[in-house]
Amino acid sequence: MLYDPYAIANSNAMDGLNETSTIEDINTWYDSALLAAQIVFAVLTLACVLMYVRNVKKEG
Repeated sequence: MLYDPYAIANSNAMDGLNETSTIEDINTWYDSALLAAQIVFAVLTLACVLMYVRNVKKEG
């Protein structure tokens, strides 16, 4: 195990948190930018693979 939940729960990492606290997931602008970059590169990679396969079939 990479961490000990008991140690984290009883450390300063949990200062200010109690049973009524809520944790919200926040999506920042750079999270969206990184996702968009991943999608663009995935599409470009797929296009390159398809072009390569088409070229190999045309030559052979």
